[in-house]
Amino acid sequence: MANEEKYFCGTCWFNLGYKDVPGDYHAGEPMSYLCVIRKVEISDPFRAYCANHTHGVPLKVAMPIGPIYQDDALENRKVWIPLEDTPENRLFHLECLRNLGKIAMAEYPLGKTIFGIIMGQVIEWRESRAIPFLRRIAGLPTQRDNLDKRPALHEDVTIEAATRALEKLENMKT
Repeated sequence: MANEEKYFCGTCWFNLGYKDVPGDYHAGEPMSYLCVIRKVEISDPFRAYCANHTHGVPLKVAMPIGPIYQDDALENRKVWIPLEDTPENRLFHLECLRNLGKIAMAEYPLGKTIFGIIMGQVIEWRESRAIPFLRRIAGLPTQRDNLDKRPALHEDVTIEAATRALEKLENMKT
């Protein structure tokens, strides 16, 4: 797979060295791989990923979404740098859930949608303010329910992820 088809930090427009031009055009050039939205040096930019990548969120969202992932030589992905738990990051993730659909619903190669990553993050933070938003998302009609009334969402994966996230957060409250 060509580098530009994967969501590497080494091909991302938030890489300071790329000056807003995503792709692997600069591969091999000596440069510092600094993520401008997370303020972190990426030591191995062709094995690190996050949901803010050019192909993950084509709207160029400059607030960090979820953690940075890294893979090994066998492409086993794991969280490398967790997202910092700040009031700004929490509010941004809540706002994403509240405004479902304003962020592109592109598939991410981690097997999760952007909203799956956002939901995972609010679960990690045990963010109970997400519960009303998750209830609304979980109650949306699925493709199986009624194709004609289905909102402009990703596949039913987002609704199913909201249902699971809601269950986890509600169980954490008790």
